[in-house]
Amino acid sequence: MKSTATPRLKGRSRRHMRIRKKVMGTAERPRLAVYRSLNHIYAQLVDDLAGRTIMTVSSLDKEVVPKSDPARKGKIEAGRTRHRPRVLRPRRLSLSRPRESGR
Repeated sequence: MKSTATPRLKGRSRRHMRIRKKVMGTAERPRLAVYRSLNHIYAQLVDDLAGRTIMTVSSLDKEVVPKSDPARKGKIEAGRTRHRPRVLRPRRLSLSRPRESGR
């Protein structure tokens, strides 16, 4: 039976194992593990000898990501509601055969 993992995931696990052979975290000098998703970033300090995570931080934490400045928020809203004129480009007229529907 073939593996259902995509080649990208296989490559990721291969790189992970290759790096983990060389890098080990201790209590005095923990390993930093970082994961970036599409929207957020996560980081952990790991003690591999004890097999535990010392600290975890992510961009979802309220202390890490500062709240937006009220003065700046007004500018953002103004930029969203500002009318932007739509640019109309002329269509190219084709003198050859007409386009078929369904495309």
